[in-house]
Amino acid sequence: MKFEFFKHKPSQPTQKPLPSEELKSPEIKKAKRIIAGIIDINNIDDDTQKTINSIEASGTNVDYYASTKIYRENNMKNAGTYTYVVSAIDGTDKFSHEYLNCTGIVIVGTNKQGEEISFMTHQEPSIILVKKRNNFTTDLRDRLREFIEKVEKGSIDAVMFGGNRRRASIDFQDSIELVTEILKQELGFEPTIMTGPNLSGTQTDIFFDTKNRRLYIVRGAHKNEHNYKTNESFLPSEIDEQVKNWFN
Repeated sequence: MKFEFFKHKPSQPTQKPLPSEELKSPEIKKAKRIIAGIIDINNIDDDTQKTINSIEASGTNVDYYASTKIYRENNMKNAGTYTYVVSAIDGTDKFSHEYLNCTGIVIVGTNKQGEEISFMTHQEPSIILVKKRNNFTTDLRDRLREFIEKVEKGSIDAVMFGGNRRRASIDFQDSIELVTEILKQELGFEPTIMTGPNLSGTQTDIFFDTKNRRLYIVRGAHKNEHNYKTNESFLPSEIDEQVKNWFN
């Protein structure tokens, strides 16, 4: 399994510090970072496929298309069908299919017993930005505060991903800004945005190995240099410059 597409890697020096590394707290600087890679949905190697299958078999499905009954039974927060879903906090792996225009985040940390725990979201930008903005903001803040109480100080990392359609690029940007504002207020740092929007015409599927802090982003290959730039990770503060590479 190769994690080679992102310009920000925990194991390598970077020209610009990752968001949590910008904080002065040495405890936060020591947090183990999420390592991620983009997988071509039409060219998945055997080892990666086995890992994905294992996550699906034993992990938590953060299913955007599930019923509110399923959400209640699994302690997931939402505001109705096709709005958003915020998973429970636990040590299971997480996965979610069909991020189209939707965006998502993964938060991971180490609990008081030394175990890795996480939660994942899957949200529709056009819904959380207007109709269900207050619901989403409240639910995400509540989950983050619950998470902070469960984990060791300085152990948290946070990443964001998703987005698809060219016509929805403004929603994608506004969604990043909303989530970043919430995370900065609650966690004290901004998330790394793992990719730009998916311009390949395929869905994005997300798989997260909680114990090893590995994120698998499965989507169609981008065929040219222009679209390949959407495979780069970036900080929210860089988005205006990034957009020039995607859509111009």
